[in-house]
Amino acid sequence: MDNYFINHMEDLSSKAMNNGIFTFSNFLNEEEINELFIHKKDLTKFTLFGGAEGTARKMVRFGDEEELYYSEDFPIETVKIEPVNKKFAETLSHRDYLGAIMNLSIERELIGDIVIRENEAFVFVTRKLSSFICENLTRIKHTDVKCTLTEFEEGENLFTLEDNTVISSSLRADCVICAVYNLSRSAAESLFKSKKVFINSAQCENTSKQLKENDTISVRGYGKFIYCGEISSTKKGRLKIGIKIYK
Repeated sequence: MDNYFINHMEDLSSKAMNNGIFTFSNFLNEEEINELFIHKKDLTKFTLFGGAEGTARKMVRFGDEEELYYSEDFPIETVKIEPVNKKFAETLSHRDYLGAIMNLSIERELIGDIVIRENEAFVFVTRKLSSFICENLTRIKHTDVKCTLTEFEEGENLFTLEDNTVISSSLRADCVICAVYNLSRSAAESLFKSKKVFINSAQCENTSKQLKENDTISVRGYGKFIYCGEISSTKKGRLKIGIKIYK
């Protein structure tokens, strides 16, 4: 991670502390969030939010409500994208939606998570861009689309979690990842060495880290799941564990 990112976070932190106001970043990816926590001691109090529970990309808000005596919402809005004619709509992927938005000359850091539900998508974006996207995004690939601002209520489940069980030799992070994604131990180890494994948004290189109930594990290139706990043991001493996979 280059020094520019940390310097920018320190500037936002100082501005919040010196001016007695809340300051906000753009959307951070998991790598940046990990770096943020590494330098936490050098920053004023902050909170993270991405528009909904379970988002991977989040904004950081510097400032403490108790010290500032007021609160300020994160400048995030949800844009719903749906086909004008569902009957003739193509099946669009995450890459299709993201590419179409970025083709409007919008930088990636201004876009949060994109959640796809059948033939529509919910996109978390910075407030200053939401109206622009609604006015200008009219077509994705060969499909005409319409965009509207959606009132997102806390607790509304935009993310689909699929309950599943897997058999693992232990609760080590690498073993569980092998079980979830059907990988060899060496393949899992390579993911850790390549810094592609995140546990609760913190980058993890410790293959032997013991997972705790409700840990969220994200593996770049594979997906994201929640470890729900040990269910039982098999006759051969292996562990049957519960997981929830983000779909």
